[in-house]
Order: sequence, then C-alpha cells, then structure tokens
Amino acid sequence: MATQSIDPYPITTDSTNRRKTDNCGKLLIQFLLIYWKSFVIILWPLILLPIVIIETTEVKAMRCLYVIGLMAMFWMTEVLPLPITGLIPIFLYPLMGIMSTGDTCMCYMNDTTMMFIGSMVIAIVIENSGLHIRIALLIIKLIGCSHRRLTLGLFCVTMFLSMWISNTAATTMMLPIVEIVLLELEAVSVIPISKYV
Repeated sequence: MATQSIDPYPITTDSTNRRKTDNCGKLLIQFLLIYWKSFVIILWPLILLPIVIIETTEVKAMRCLYVIGLMAMFWMTEVLPLPITGLIPIFLYPLMGIMSTGDTCMCYMNDTTMMFIGSMVIAIVIENSGLHIRIALLIIKLIGCSHRRLTLGLFCVTMFLSMWISNTAATTMMLPIVEIVLLELEAVSVIPISKYV
C-alpha cells in the first residue's frame, strides 16, 4: 500500500489574504488622507529641528529661520487656520529668545495695520446697515445705466469718500457698492455678468 505524502503547508492562492492586504492598504491611504494635517503639524517642526540644533555664530538668525520655515509650510498647506499661523511669532519669538513679546506685538500693531483693520470694520458696517445698496441705487438712479456714466458716478463717489478717509478705506468701502451696482445691472439684464465671471 503506497502512502501519499501530504504537504503540511500547501500553497494556496487564497483570495481572502489578498483582499485583506488590499483592504489594509486602502485603510492606510484613507487614514493618511484624513490625518495628513496632523502629520504635518507634528513632523514638520521635527524635520526643521536641525536648523536650531546646529551650532552657529548667529543663533538668533537660525531660530528666526526655523520660525519662518515653520510658518511657510503651515501657510502653504493651511494645516492651521491662516490667522493662527500668522500669530505663531507672537509666542515663538519670545520662547526662542529672538524678540520680546512687546517688540513682536508692536510689529503687528503699527499704524498701517490699524488703518487696514479700521477700513475693514467701516466696510462691514456699511454692508450690514444696507448703506451700500442705497448708494448704489442712488448712483444708478441719478446717472443712468450707461457704462461711461456709471464709471463716472463710481469715480465721483470714491473721490468724495477719499476726501474724508484714507484711500484704502475708500476702496474697501467701494467694493460692496460696486458689487451691488453690477448685480442690479445684471438683474435688469443691461450687462450679462455671468459670462465674464
């Protein structure tokens, strides 16, 4: 009687093992797609760490380069909201001994920055109060719908605003007014704006 040798480890092409590895790969890709921002936030500062560790004669410059490199990656990938990324130097400069907190904050709150913030606040107030709609409709009512006349009317309003406030604030305030004028013109189908956008 002949005995058959039974292979204790037969080679099988089991599709379940292959499916498990495929599912594992897909899950890994999904995990990376979901949590890539966390990996950038954790790994990028560690990757840039040799900039700070390397011994040089200009320690402050290398620390500043570290903060700038950190902010550049966070800014490009938007792993943190941009306002938070913009405030990173306020706490990293004093921690790394680059600048004091007062000096760093003074760079943020200078006259030009406050002028921009003030002009944005004025523009938001004008938009929320509905004044921009009234001004836009008044321009259309007084001047008409001709392209030349509308341009002249918008120039005159901008010039009048620029006499009393800064040019930046006037431009910021004119944006919602021009937008309403264009929407009104499209509503009466004088100009089809949607084909230009």
